[in-house]
Amino acid sequence: MTLLVNRISASLPPADQDKILKGIHALQKLLPFSQSLASEERVGLLRLGDRGRAFVQKAQLACQAHPEALPRNFDEAEFAKDAALVETLYPVLMAMRQLANLVEDTYALAASEAYAGALVVYRSLRDNDQDGGFEPTLDDLALRFARKSSKKSAPTEAAPASTTTQPML
Repeated sequence: MTLLVNRISASLPPADQDKILKGIHALQKLLPFSQSLASEERVGLLRLGDRGRAFVQKAQLACQAHPEALPRNFDEAEFAKDAALVETLYPVLMAMRQLANLVEDTYALAASEAYAGALVVYRSLRDNDQDGGFEPTLDDLALRFARKSSKKSAPTEAAPASTTTQPML
């Protein structure tokens, strides 16, 4: 007997998907200064965690209290602007990360259930193809299990035998 665990039963109408994508685009417009970094650039950046944010805040207070101790070429206004941007972006970043994690987890759950269902369909067609009527469909679905090979015809790998899905932890 096939046991499929159904932890999510939802749909996202195209109109709502469009609203979400438009909302994301609107958010991007509210951040015209945002920048993309190449991975090489990202590696060279200084990292800032919660303790680092507190250090920046204290350094900003020290900068205001003792400007005479700073190098002449130190741009106090730009430092204050960067520190303020860090503080205003932080809650936005945390909210967006939380939302991204929620969407990623929901996608992973839906994808797992969809793939498990697809495996049931494939196995059912394969197991019930006595007269070869499902062969074109099976051939098309079997491409998923084809192994890459340097030879012209790649052998196919059988679908996994188990139809039981384990809930994601």
